[in-house]
Amino acid sequence: MSLAPTVERPATGKSAGRIGLVALLIGALAATQWTRDQAIAYHDSIRNRSSMPGAVASNNDTSLSSMPSFATALLLGGLRGPLVMILWTSSENQKQQRDLQDFDTKVEWIRLLQPEFDTVHLFQIWNKAYNISVQMASLRNKYTTILDAIDYGQKVEKERPDDINILTAVANLYGEKLGTSQEHVYYRSRIRRESQTLIRVTFSANRADEFRSAAGKCGWTEKDSPLEPNEQNQTDRVVIEPMIARQLEKDFTGPGVEYSPETRPESQQNDPSWRRVRLDPMLDENGRILPALLVPRYPRPADLAPSQPWYDGSQLQFLKQYEQPEPFRYGLSTLALAYNDYKKAQLLQTLWHQHHIQTGGTVVDARPAITLKDWAKDEWERGRRFELGMWDRFVPESTDPIALERPTADVAFSTPTTGRFDRDGALYSYGLAARLFHDALGEYRQHIEAYKTFATVYFVHVDDVTSGEQLMRADYDYLAASDAAGAERTRLLQSAADEYRAAMVHFAVTVLKYYVDDQVMGAAYPRDPHTGQQYNRATIESSDPNTYLQTLEAVKAANLRFFQDPATHQYSLARDTYRDDREEYLIYIGRCESRIRALLSLGIAPR
Repeated sequence: MSLAPTVERPATGKSAGRIGLVALLIGALAATQWTRDQAIAYHDSIRNRSSMPGAVASNNDTSLSSMPSFATALLLGGLRGPLVMILWTSSENQKQQRDLQDFDTKVEWIRLLQPEFDTVHLFQIWNKAYNISVQMASLRNKYTTILDAIDYGQKVEKERPDDINILTAVANLYGEKLGTSQEHVYYRSRIRRESQTLIRVTFSANRADEFRSAAGKCGWTEKDSPLEPNEQNQTDRVVIEPMIARQLEKDFTGPGVEYSPETRPESQQNDPSWRRVRLDPMLDENGRILPALLVPRYPRPADLAPSQPWYDGSQLQFLKQYEQPEPFRYGLSTLALAYNDYKKAQLLQTLWHQHHIQTGGTVVDARPAITLKDWAKDEWERGRRFELGMWDRFVPESTDPIALERPTADVAFSTPTTGRFDRDGALYSYGLAARLFHDALGEYRQHIEAYKTFATVYFVHVDDVTSGEQLMRADYDYLAASDAAGAERTRLLQSAADEYRAAMVHFAVTVLKYYVDDQVMGAAYPRDPHTGQQYNRATIESSDPNTYLQTLEAVKAANLRFFQDPATHQYSLARDTYRDDREEYLIYIGRCESRIRALLSLGIAPR
């Protein structure tokens, strides 16, 4: 048998394909090993950082959430899809069964495994804040659940900054869930308090009654910040707002009394077992925004005109302007935080041309104006409550702000007050509210110019912020006059009279433009003296402003004729569709009238 030489044949197409596949698999394994090494290195860096002096160690160093989202997804590779499906099904079943054990951990894993899908994040933010929070029995637990939803959104925002969808979702929680929901009184109070760097006061237990008396005069209430007794060393301690602490330090001092800023442990958001119970402070002891929250990521170009908007990427960019001339001495309103994020979203749309995946451009653009108005109304309500306190009137817990208008309307500006804390608070709130209404007017005008098709939707808002600013300026000057003398006092009182008159007239024309039935309009509106044509809702503002109040009186009389049964004297609410809206404005007008009467008794008449 002859031994023929072996001839090496070139690889066929099939064998070459196998070689390529093997090479690809080897490369994939190498890439997986590299990804694993990177994830472990990141995990080790977290562990090393937690062992540094002053750091709080995590209770679960090996949790999936300690890895960045991209590393987690790459590490799991093809297993990511099935795992996500299992987690979604399990978490939704738990929600339906009201079994929330490990629910937050599963939601966090879903976030890490699907970091690139905004729809996932928007659902989970809404899911926690609305579906899960309503399962909580107490307001306190509802509040912490909403904060957890905000935390979720802010985690996503840190990984993928400048996302219009996430910013809008977080703003919605601050503005609607915490700011205007049925439980908003509790939520607003918590946000204002916790946004501040609070002061811890420690004193001997035998001085507790003395503390209660002194602190009560400065605005402290034991319901909001109860005493914490320490039986071991016979002391009491309490955490209070800086504004109260500064007033209290003047009267409550002595051996053993200590005032010190409260220190809070750093957030442990990388630990899925950690749960936030209160907001992190955003203000220093003086009410100034913490510098870290104002660090720009995109410095403003030197050649950009001051009037041109700019998005610098800092966390509280759009609240900085409102800490001048006075800092946020009474904490931040949750509606202020909502406005800040809505304004960011607006600029991401107009400057960066981002588009919200669920909301139209006109809605995104209108939100800053609407939220500024809501923030102004929050300060308006706080000013009323401060007024009630300064004149020792009953302060109701009612959530209806309209009920606060009448009790102090006829109180003379020179009436002795029970303390300066409430008076200073009222002046602060009225001054800030007037400024917010003014800025809201600018936002509304800008929005109407950009979206002319929807302009009519916002005309009533323009009227409301105009008269709101006038009323707040009048209330500010009326209270400020009590501390003034001579020409300055006369100037403030005259300014108050003029602003009350302007507000009253504008409230009246607002009613005439929007809240009068057709048959009443035909019976009560005057005619144009030049053309003889009767004015209507669209044209009444062009009539003589001096006749607005007279026309409003004619409308009230016509309403009685048309909608009240002459036999039973029963008023038909079903037929008078605008009655509730009108009543609100009439209450505001009544307050202005009461104040003008008080000023007329001093010889001060509106000009």
